[in-house]
Amino acid sequence: MRATATITSIKLDTVGNEIFEDLCRIYPKGDQKRWFECTLSEDDPRFQAVIDRLTHAGFQPWSDHFRKRQSNEYCLRLDREYTAEDLQDVLYFEPRPISYCEGLTRDLDGRIEINVDRLERDAGIAVAFSTLLVVSTQNKTELEHERMQHLGFRPTVLIDEFEGSIPWSDYGDEYWELTSDLSLPPLSTSCKLLHEDGQVFTGDFPRGCYVEKGLFLHGEIRYNASDLATVGEFDFARTREQFGGRNRGYKDIDASKGLVASRRFYDFCNARGLGVEWIPVYVEEG
Repeated sequence: MRATATITSIKLDTVGNEIFEDLCRIYPKGDQKRWFECTLSEDDPRFQAVIDRLTHAGFQPWSDHFRKRQSNEYCLRLDREYTAEDLQDVLYFEPRPISYCEGLTRDLDGRIEINVDRLERDAGIAVAFSTLLVVSTQNKTELEHERMQHLGFRPTVLIDEFEGSIPWSDYGDEYWELTSDLSLPPLSTSCKLLHEDGQVFTGDFPRGCYVEKGLFLHGEIRYNASDLATVGEFDFARTREQFGGRNRGYKDIDASKGLVASRRFYDFCNARGLGVEWIPVYVEEG
């Protein structure tokens, strides 16, 4: 696993000409005229040189995102990048499709309403909203043939902003929401959960729930092997936890729960070249 670091919110007016010019000498592409930003591998010597120059000048990363950023703080985010070797022994994953099709609402029958103008026609699998995923009819048929455990499908409806509902037959391949009837046990206690205000999670989901992730863009989730044994084998499931802030912009419970997929689902998508990024879900002894 390697990490990519993105540094932003470094304004010329804040750091001054001398520091700004030093940063631009270290990484010329970061010069955005009135501000500096860069995205570099964490092991790139230029990344450490930028950090060292800012630290020497009294600036530090904004590490506590539960409070307002201070004037001497800049934004530093780390993004994990996993190789096939990193994932070769992993049993479960969080799937993150690359393609996006806007489906922010449901109709009265509970079907995701997909915006025809935001649907990538050739996407085999896509994100509709948050953790709501959809697949094409072809992939639905092939998944059904594989008899994936606890994986289900729900029809969606295609809509136009001005014309309303559109028959899928007028568009092409229909898309189906991926669902699951399985709710997993609570995460391992090694996963530190926090409320939106940064306080230790108490079990009150309306106060918000996040996995503590430090400077990383996403936190990794973990389960105890003995807990997973109680639900048996599965290929697709949702977390018990409802993630997100207390003032969620949606009321869809499924959209707030994480997705956990098996290696069978991982292999299925990779064998067909479906564009999906995978975050490992670790299983701990205990």
